[in-house]
Amino acid sequence: MSRETPQAAFEHAQAATLRRDLFEMFACLDVNDLKRVAANAVALSLGTRIDDADAEVRRICDEHRFPLDDLLGARRRVMQMPGTEATMNQRDTMKRGLAAVSNLPAFLAALEGYSRRVSGGGSISMRLFQNETLTDVWGI
Repeated sequence: MSRETPQAAFEHAQAATLRRDLFEMFACLDVNDLKRVAANAVALSLGTRIDDADAEVRRICDEHRFPLDDLLGARRRVMQMPGTEATMNQRDTMKRGLAAVSNLPAFLAALEGYSRRVSGGGSISMRLFQNETLTDVWGI
């Protein structure tokens, strides 16, 4: 979390969610959580495409230095030769791609915004953090 205390981060995330400010909401999350959500957001944005992506998705990936063509190639290999090796390659390609992104909250906010405009939903609920309280914080 990116605030001084877990409670402060939680309250900031709640307020950002209420404002529908995706960037600020994602900026409160741990980098490992961001990577998991971002992997889902990339997959959601691509849908079943394996040859190319929508122009806006390509622009977002280019802007944030996500190697989209590498991932599309890995997805094609999964379709052409399904199996553990191709699946692991796709997973590793996604991990390397997300590691190349210097601003995960901005990348994720852009992909989420795209998905919400195009399909009406995203990879996370906008009710996240709402009507909840922070309890049992570990590791502090």
